[in-house]
Amino acid sequence: PLEKGKGAWRSNMIMLTVLVTGGSGLVGKAIERKVQGGRFLEMGIQFVFLSSKEADLRNITETRQIFEQYNPTYVIHLAARVGGLYKNLVSKVEMLSENLSINQNVLQCCHEFGVTRCVNVSSTCAFPNEIANYPLKEEDMHSGPPHPSNEGYAYAKRVSEVLMRAYNEQYGHRYVTVVYIANSVVHSVRIL
Repeated sequence: PLEKGKGAWRSNMIMLTVLVTGGSGLVGKAIERKVQGGRFLEMGIQFVFLSSKEADLRNITETRQIFEQYNPTYVIHLAARVGGLYKNLVSKVEMLSENLSINQNVLQCCHEFGVTRCVNVSSTCAFPNEIANYPLKEEDMHSGPPHPSNEGYAYAKRVSEVLMRAYNEQYGHRYVTVVYIANSVVHSVRIL
């Protein structure tokens, strides 16, 4: 039960915690703007917007420490190593391996810590470079190679979707992957 005490919430209130990895990025900030104010706290929902300053999610120990600290009920997984076109072209190994580590560690901790729901956010760049028909469909993601300019990042996004499905099938989770399409998500983020 939620209780109010003289303008402040009592510490014994049961809270649901939503951990937003990549909380300082474009989509993370858009979600933060949508949840500002006390409306969610009044419902017992606390949002935590995590940036790379708080933890290096490439490191499983630091990832576990964050999950221990916040004990999230839900996770919105936005975190990724990004760098634009030039970085994608000259750092393919790092873009692939570091994003694989981030995704693996976050999903592993979601499983280990009993996260009820994880929303993994992917990108249209994970889709094949050449698509016969638009609009994009979920089943198109793995139908061909991504554009060579961002293949490290793109393949890491694809693998995160596959890994999430594997966790669902093997452990009965209800995790989902959604695709961020350009700026449209930023303008239409709906929370509850």
